[in-house]
Amino acid sequence: ELQLQREELSSTRGVFEKQNDMLSQEKFESTYFQMLSLFHSIVNSIDIRRNNPEKTLIKTGRDCFETFYKELDAEVYKLLEREKNKTDIVVQSYLTEDNLPIKFYIEAYDTVYTKHRSDLSHYFRTFYHIIKLIDNSDLKIKKQYTSIARAQLSSYEQTLLFYNCLHHNGNEKF
Repeated sequence: ELQLQREELSSTRGVFEKQNDMLSQEKFESTYFQMLSLFHSIVNSIDIRRNNPEKTLIKTGRDCFETFYKELDAEVYKLLEREKNKTDIVVQSYLTEDNLPIKFYIEAYDTVYTKHRSDLSHYFRTFYHIIKLIDNSDLKIKKQYTSIARAQLSSYEQTLLFYNCLHHNGNEKF
C-alpha cells in the first residue's frame, strides 16, 4: 500500500509539473504576443514629415524604413566622397560597397539615427525587449519565437537593425 501511494504521489507530481510548464508557456506567449502587438503599433505610429511649416506627411509606418535606409545609403556616399577628397587618392578598397570600412556605415547610421531618434529609439528598444523576453525564458524552442519576431521585420528594418547592433546604441546588449 505504501508503494502504491508513492507511485500515486509521483504521478501527481508529474501532472503538476506539466501543468506548471503549460502555465509558464501560456504566460510567456501572452506577454510575447502582447509585445508583438505593441511593436506593430509602434511601427504604425512612425511617420516622416517634410520640414516645412505645414509638416506635410510623407510616409508612415513600415514605409518609413525604406526612407531611413536610403538616407543611410546617401550618408555613406557623402562620407566616401569626403574621404576621397581628403586624400586626393582614390583608395581601391573604397571603390566597391562590399569593401567599404564599417566605420562609414556606423557614422552614417549615427547621422540617420540622430535625425530620427524619436521614432527609432522607441522602435529598437521595444524589439530588444521582445528578444530579451525570449532569451530570458525557459523555453526549449527559443529559435521558433525569434523567427516569428524576425518575420515581423522588412528587409529595410533588418538592415537598420544590423547597423543599430554595430552602433554604440545596440552593440553592448543587442
